Amino acid sequence: MISQASVLQLIECNEIHIKPLVQLSSSIDWDYNREDLETIMSTGRIFAHQTEQGEIVSSGALVTYGGKMTCIGMVIVHPNYQGVGLGTEIMRHCLSLLGNQSAMLIATEEGKPMYEKLGFLTVSAVRKYFCVAPVRNSKHDFIKPYDSLDLSSVLRLDAEAFGDERQSFLRKRIEQATKRRVLRKSEEICGFGLAVETSQNLILGPIVAPTAEDAVALVRDLVQGYRGKLRIDVPTEQKSFQQLLEQSGFVFVNEPPIMIYGVNSLDKRNGDLYSIAAQIFG
Repeated sequence: MISQASVLQLIECNEIHIKPLVQLSSSIDWDYNREDLETIMSTGRIFAHQTEQGEIVSSGALVTYGGKMTCIGMVIVHPNYQGVGLGTEIMRHCLSLLGNQSAMLIATEEGKPMYEKLGFLTVSAVRKYFCVAPVRNSKHDFIKPYDSLDLSSVLRLDAEAFGDERQSFLRKRIEQATKRRVLRKSEEICGFGLAVETSQNLILGPIVAPTAEDAVALVRDLVQGYRGKLRIDVPTEQKSFQQLLEQSGFVFVNEPPIMIYGVNSLDKRNGDLYSIAAQIFG
């Protein structure tokens, strides 16, 4: 536990803090890696409590897109420093920087009471799935490898599905991705999917498609040849897609709530978002 003699400073992180932030993530069995943190820093800001000895013992991140909604995530407190208000302090600091923007986050069950006390409202949820067995492979002629010439179409599809423009983030996530696929029908790109490998999982998302069947086809193409654990986080309203995933061997784990601050609802989305990139990115 934290000693009364400990002196903590709230700082803004930069590249020199990436390694200790990865270590902080590991302390609670989360799997943020260097590439994740570089993506966050390229589109947002990370704050942390630091000891006099330079140890990072808490974190919280703001990721800002093109509209009026900011995503908050990576809210972590080292187990030895929990229970003394560091999470609340770092959240209040993040909220103080919003200006006229609203905020959204995807909460853990442990963190939900703190967010409610700070004024967040639950408006929806995502359903987290894992799969340890290989998903049945399938070949679809309308799924193609991503090409840089596809970028403008992918950015447009993502903005319409997510409800906000997030070009800087998506460009960086495409670079980070292990696999990138587009859905092309009648010579038009109408969907896409990314797979990002971490130390623990292959994360599938974002996946944008016109139908649940198309989304599953993207999933099956993205996981071909991979033999580790798969993870996908699905908006709770995508019921047909969830059923198809379960038929493919995915197992439901839990349902983290989506919470918002400063508004009463999420920005309008067109229903084509079948999996999110990661909880920190909304």
